[in-house]
Amino acid sequence: MKKMLLISMVILLFLTSCNEKETGVAPDVNTESKETAVTTQAEIEEKAEAPKCKITFLKEETEFYDDQEILLLLSGQFIYPEVSIPENSEAERLINEYFSEEKAKYHVEAEKMYLDSLELLENIETDYWNTFIYDKKYSIEFLGDELVSFLCHTDIYLGGVHPTPDEHGVIFDINSGKRLSLTDVFTSVSDLRAAVLPRIGEIIKEEGDEPFGGFEDDFSPIVDEGTFVITDDGVKFICNVYVLFPYVNGIKYYTVSFDEIEKIYLYSDTESHSFSRFYPFEIDGEIDDSILGFADTREFSCPYPEIDSCIINGEDRHSYYIIPANEGSELIIEHVLYDENGNESGSEVFKSFKNTQKDFCLKIICPMAESKALYRVTILFGAKKASFDLIYTVSSEKPVKMIK
Repeated sequence: MKKMLLISMVILLFLTSCNEKETGVAPDVNTESKETAVTTQAEIEEKAEAPKCKITFLKEETEFYDDQEILLLLSGQFIYPEVSIPENSEAERLINEYFSEEKAKYHVEAEKMYLDSLELLENIETDYWNTFIYDKKYSIEFLGDELVSFLCHTDIYLGGVHPTPDEHGVIFDINSGKRLSLTDVFTSVSDLRAAVLPRIGEIIKEEGDEPFGGFEDDFSPIVDEGTFVITDDGVKFICNVYVLFPYVNGIKYYTVSFDEIEKIYLYSDTESHSFSRFYPFEIDGEIDDSILGFADTREFSCPYPEIDSCIINGEDRHSYYIIPANEGSELIIEHVLYDENGNESGSEVFKSFKNTQKDFCLKIICPMAESKALYRVTILFGAKKASFDLIYTVSSEKPVKMIK
């Protein structure tokens, strides 16, 4: 028996930065670059603005043969990104670790398909053999200062009438290296479905597609974990074959603009937002529309040292904007407890935010006590610790700094 595995580590598509998306095919790897003897001003400026993140696409090719080393039973390729973030080695490690694990899974699955092909070959009653195919490749849909959004496309052919395609989105936070779930990107699943399903329904009717029975008015399977990617134009939702429509319809895509989801989208869609990540958190009461949105730190009047908090007074509640200046801080919201004599006896954690981003902004809506703290916010960074109480303060026209 001969089983041959061909692995080629090849630069496939392009090198790109987190700040600029490039499309097209990369030049041949053997092509020599031209160098000039004189360093121009443009080259100096380009070097000064060198991207913090580079992505190289690599390819591994796989082939499995029969016992006689003649018949090609399975052929496949795995195309995946390798990320380089010189100024953030931990985020680089986490993202690359994910794709290393996916590569290992691909080869395990390819091995299983090969074994299945051997079993089928022993029972086949014809000399004709359709080579099995297992292709899996990633491509970039969006690159920004915060996010990189990949589309994973898979083609599997196991000797049937046609290959089966499948796609899903994989999104990473570039600053933390974390793979983001639906609720990391949007306020909630229910909020997202309420915002986009009516629009997706309109598009389906405009295109004249007819869903399977029972799905004429239920398009919710399109909006779930992995069914979307971030693009330059908005959020693109993926409807794979057999989800709502027959195979002949192919994979369908439905893009919803950022304007339609701005109240539930937790990341920045453009670089114009100086405060691109925004965490709403209401301690007591229902979340309302006033909590969601983007905050611009320039509207605040106070300076920003190690930590800072600005409040905006309301009739019954106060809005607190909390900004830890240090990336990687931990922010903890606690409910302050009192004994029967009215003395502080401790506290219990309501919510904590670990390893905050450099652009972290938390907006708290909460009721206020007149003299004693109901809630306490603590920010930790390394050996440093600072905290402040959320108590009643005299109303003012401008935000007030409250640091203890």
